[in-house]
Amino acid sequence: MKNKPWTPADIVVLNTDASNAVLAAILKRTPQAVASKRSKIGLRRTKKWTNKDDDALVKNAHKSARKLADELGFSVKTVKRKARALGIKLASPRWTGEELAYLETNYLTMTDRQIGAELGRTPGAVRAQRQRWGWMKAPGNF
Repeated sequence: MKNKPWTPADIVVLNTDASNAVLAAILKRTPQAVASKRSKIGLRRTKKWTNKDDDALVKNAHKSARKLADELGFSVKTVKRKARALGIKLASPRWTGEELAYLETNYLTMTDRQIGAELGRTPGAVRAQRQRWGWMKAPGNF
């Protein structure tokens, strides 16, 4: 399957300080595709982590890394790394009723990775919820 070509308008959008995840949502591409294209054409984010960002992270540690990443304009990975360096434990996003219903409906026919991709969760988080609710898979179907 050939990738969708990048338009000049897409390139303009790439040349901002927004995170790869935010741009991926705007451009309807994966964060990896955005990062790869930025790298290939020599675009680098100019936003650097500041003391103000540290303060916001400490003040909002009750929020999830995903929420903080959106608010601060950094990737989830960067926020988690910085929180760990500062000794801060961030809140884990709670599972919604819709997410649990989706998991219960699909856990037998989809892998944890597929469900996680659909819900924006890691395969480990999906597995943990399945096990918590007693929804077990047949061996080899993870």
